[in-house]
Amino acid sequence: AVVEYARNVAGMPGANSSEFDQSTPYPVIDLLPEQKDVEAMGGGHRTLHFMEWERALWTRDRGKVLSLLGVLKAQGLPPEALLSQTARAYQKVLMGKALKAEKVPPVEMWERLWIRTRDPQRDLEQAIDRYGWDELMGVLETLARAEADLKTGRLDPDAGFTLLLLKLIP
Repeated sequence: AVVEYARNVAGMPGANSSEFDQSTPYPVIDLLPEQKDVEAMGGGHRTLHFMEWERALWTRDRGKVLSLLGVLKAQGLPPEALLSQTARAYQKVLMGKALKAEKVPPVEMWERLWIRTRDPQRDLEQAIDRYGWDELMGVLETLARAEADLKTGRLDPDAGFTLLLLKLIP
């Protein structure tokens, strides 16, 4: 989304992530200066596939979520960022459910949700059908409480977030 915004709205043709194009004239996604010399990261330098975290949450694959959580923690992603990514994944389910209820055509729905590949579409569609409105609202309320608890120190950043995920994925 950042790259597309830079290219199409901010007028930065050729904008890209330095991970994918080291010679981009506009590296809108780049490593922090202190990360440039890092040779290896925890988790065996594992790279997550596109939407892998969201898809694991949508499919309620507890083993996959915990495995990916370990990789993301080893790579230094702070609990606040993990919580934010988790909330966005469930917000997409909510938005998809609302669009489906409004009978928005699938092509338009996927455009609005910024999901253009079939496998993530399939996983999200199954999550949309699996979650009831009340359950989905409960998940989002739980995530909002967890965010407040994390900011105030009532939620342990590591253990608390893991327990939160276990609660969300039965």
